[in-house]
Amino acid sequence: MNTATRSNKSGRSVSNQPGTSRSTKTPKLYRPSGSFPFPQARGKTVEDVYVTIDSDMNFVTLRFADNTQLVIDIEPCLSFAAEYSKWKTGNERIIKRWPRIRST
Repeated sequence: MNTATRSNKSGRSVSNQPGTSRSTKTPKLYRPSGSFPFPQARGKTVEDVYVTIDSDMNFVTLRFADNTQLVIDIEPCLSFAAEYSKWKTGNERIIKRWPRIRST
């Protein structure tokens, strides 16, 4: 038998290598039903976020540290509000609220 692996009582192979973990499951992110994910943005560091509201342009732009950006084009006649929250304890704690913006 190899010294890097051994069998536990259930017969499953268990690694003896330092730094290896028995559980490799990644926690699943919560997404409300009807939400639309952007997997290309997951894990990236955000450098800047801004909202552009003009007569012809309504965008939310997220600019990332790797010089990529995600631009969300929003249709006119929209009301937009933002909240910045922390979920460390499992409960939402709102850190900052921005005033509602209404497009013209």
